[in-house]
Amino acid sequence: MGLLALMFVLGLRRRKIRLLLVAIVVLGMLFMASCNDYYYYTYTGTLPGTFPVTITATVGTVKHATGIALTVL
Repeated sequence: MGLLALMFVLGLRRRKIRLLLVAIVVLGMLFMASCNDYYYYTYTGTLPGTFPVTITATVGTVKHATGIALTVL
């Protein structure tokens, strides 16, 4: 389809119309190429999610602990 449109555009005689149609064809082909349903991403750090974190402090014989939830987006 792109080749057919390009052949049509190159057959026109007026330069401004030819350039406009070439720009439209190129933009249309770029737009169609950018429409996809797949998404590939490789995580290089901590995966997204919610993780429990426990913090413990000790002074002498007294011990205190608390828990929090860490959310990674």
